[in-house]
Amino acid sequence: MQLLAWIGFGLFCLSSLVVGSKLLRLWWRTRELPELLGGVSLLSMGPLGFVPTMLSSHLGTAVGDVVWACAFASLNLGCVAIFIFTVRVFYPGNRALLGMVGIGHSSCILA
Repeated sequence: MQLLAWIGFGLFCLSSLVVGSKLLRLWWRTRELPELLGGVSLLSMGPLGFVPTMLSSHLGTAVGDVVWACAFASLNLGCVAIFIFTVRVFYPGNRALLGMVGIGHSSCILA
């Protein structure tokens, strides 16, 4: 069962890397915000967030803590990017939802 979980985790990270990279290449051509936010969220949550989080437990205490903190910052960046993406794409005129980014992000950090 654990092998199946690792296979799923690997496929998630690989697909996040591929799709996130493609979105950033698309953003490079179009300079549109949704492509940038989608690419940043996928890359910062998948390969730059979850992979270092998993690896941090196998490293030494000091190094593992630094890797975990960087991964946690990357995961938070991904959460903010996907929230802004959702608001900008699906609720483009709603400024109140954009104001909730700070509230949601601060509650995520405090958790």
